[in-house]
Amino acid sequence: MDADRLVRVLRGMLDPKLRVPWLRSELSQLSGSEAALLLDSVMARSELGEPNPRQAAISIVMLIAGSDEPEILDELREQARKLKLLSLDRLVRRDPNETEPVLGHLDLPVPDYGRDRELTLGERRSLARIPNRRSFPALLRDPHPMVTELLLNNPKTIEEDIMRLVTARPARPDTIRSVAGNFRWLTRERIRMSIILNPGSPACIAVPLVSLCNRADLKYILKSTHISATIETVARELVARRPPIPNVDGADSPTQ
Repeated sequence: MDADRLVRVLRGMLDPKLRVPWLRSELSQLSGSEAALLLDSVMARSELGEPNPRQAAISIVMLIAGSDEPEILDELREQARKLKLLSLDRLVRRDPNETEPVLGHLDLPVPDYGRDRELTLGERRSLARIPNRRSFPALLRDPHPMVTELLLNNPKTIEEDIMRLVTARPARPDTIRSVAGNFRWLTRERIRMSIILNPGSPACIAVPLVSLCNRADLKYILKSTHISATIETVARELVARRPPIPNVDGADSPTQ
């Protein structure tokens, strides 16, 4: 498979939920070097502002940011180093200061749902499925990722709800990981930017998202005093790589 076909197939899938599983399956059939070269080719064109590769890049970033297979990421990093694939390197670059993820929901209390007792996980999950907002104030504070994942797919959930989740301080890494794996919300530029700018976001999620930023957003990121050195370096490289391109993905306008 070449980069043009990959971009064409991803753009042609009407159901966006199918894109990442399809991409994962296709890459699994390639050698490490073949997969690395393919991803680097698409990301390099995306960095230059080509519209179609930029759309396909969202699926690639979701695959990388949502990966729970560190050995695959390590292989891509090794191939990027060996083959000098700079665009892929920016996508999978490791933050040397990142620690092993912790299950933060185990230490946080269950919020008050207005009952005379603490609700079970099953009861909270049932509430997260119900298409009304009556329980949303408590659901948005619920630390358990199984509750969050259901809430993300609730038809009554709006972007402002997700913004509350990804801008929370201290950050809830489990919650941010759930959002990063949800195509409905990770396609929203405000949400991606908020994840990048939250100093508590897992670097393995925040760093790949930088590759989707337009030039104005990259400059905005570089003004932040709370970003990691890795995010700053990747953003600087992308600013140098990505010239101003009017009318391409809002290249001259920062995300609001």
